Amino acid sequence: MAGASKWIKNEAIKVLPAIIYFCIAFNLVHFSVGLLLASYDIRYFSYLEMTIAALVVGKIIVIVEKFPFIDAFPDKPLIYNIFWKTFIYVSAVLIFRIVDNSIRLLLDHRANEIGKILLIKLSSPVFWSTQIGVSIFFVFYIIFTEISNAIGNKKMWRLLFG
Repeated sequence: MAGASKWIKNEAIKVLPAIIYFCIAFNLVHFSVGLLLASYDIRYFSYLEMTIAALVVGKIIVIVEKFPFIDAFPDKPLIYNIFWKTFIYVSAVLIFRIVDNSIRLLLDHRANEIGKILLIKLSSPVFWSTQIGVSIFFVFYIIFTEISNAIGNKKMWRLLFG
C-alpha cells in the first residue's frame, strides 16, 4: 500500500506543473472569449469549468504519455517529437471535446435533435477559436517539456531563472 501511495504522489508531482500551466492557459482563453462575447452577454464556460478542464488535460497527458508510440522519434531532432506530440495531444483534446459535447447533448435533448445541434456547435467559431487557443498552448507546453527532457530539469531551471 505504501508503494501505491508513493507512486500516486510521484505521478501527481509530475503532472502538477502541467495542470497549473493549463489552468492558467484555459482561464486566459475563457477570459479572451468572454471579452469577444461581452457585447452579446454570452458565456460558454465558467472559470470552474476551465479549471476542471485543466485537471482533465492533466489526466489526458498522463494517459497519452503511457502510450508506446508517443515518443516516436527518439533519435531525431526535437522538432519531430514536438510536431508528433502536438498532433497527438491536440487530437486527443479535440476528440474529448466532441465526446463531451455529445454526452451533454444526449442528456439535454431528444435523440433526433442531437446530430443537428452537435453539427451547429462543432461549426461554431467559438468552438474552433477555443480549439486553436488550446492548440497554441499545447505547442508551447510541448516545446518546453521536450527541451526540459533533453537538457534536464535543473539546467532548464538555471537557464530560465538563473
